Amino acid sequence: MELSAGKFIDFTNILWLDVILNAVLIVNAIGLMMWIVWGVKERRQGVRAAVRTAYEKSGHARGWKPRTRWIMAGLALAGAFALMILGAILKADSHEGGALTLGWGVAYTALWLVAGPFLRPVTAPRPPHSRDWAPASPAPASRPGDTGTSTDTSTGTDT
Repeated sequence: MELSAGKFIDFTNILWLDVILNAVLIVNAIGLMMWIVWGVKERRQGVRAAVRTAYEKSGHARGWKPRTRWIMAGLALAGAFALMILGAILKADSHEGGALTLGWGVAYTALWLVAGPFLRPVTAPRPPHSRDWAPASPAPASRPGDTGTSTDTSTGTDT
């Protein structure tokens, strides 16, 4: 195994397999990070405050959606299981990278077993951030044939 700055981890000395293993490690790290960060934010600030804070800082709040986090968690867990299975296969074949690959898979699975249940998305109504906190959009441009008046449907009067 060779580990140096700016390079992938060389698990097996087989390029295509090392690229896949490194991609799985990266996806797992991103998925776990999203799960933990948003879980902690929701518990500390509440769902609405966490979304509002994210929207104010970045102009969007896509990561707060439970669907996004569940998809990343599914991909990351599938990757962790793949690391464990591939590590076990490599270790049974007495390949040099088998123990390391198996170790990474076990480590990520253990982290998911701890973080998964405790930091899952809070079951609360999620605010539509695009309506609640988006900056006011400019008035729509008038269309040809538009008289500039609108009808108030509640009273039936023109405004």
